[in-house]
Amino acid sequence: MKKLILMLMVVAILTPAFAGGGKETPAKPAGPKKITILCVTSPETNALKAAAEEFKKKNPGFEITFSEQGRMGYFTNVTTQLVGGTDAFDLV
Repeated sequence: MKKLILMLMVVAILTPAFAGGGKETPAKPAGPKKITILCVTSPETNALKAAAEEFKKKNPGFEITFSEQGRMGYFTNVTTQLVGGTDAFDLV
């Protein structure tokens, strides 16, 4: 019983020392934050580009790139890239 109490006391004393984490400061990202959007070339994309401009006005420091392609094969391409685990785009 005394060993159990001693172990609990040691754990209670050491927990705050190790739970505090490191003293490292988080790294700040260099340059603008980039967002790549995969989309179909269409009138809807023009509206999306206008919305992206408003987003950039309200959130400075973001760079938005559009990767456009035609309607033929778009959904097949999206599915293939998502299943493959691509990092070529952030939003679809």
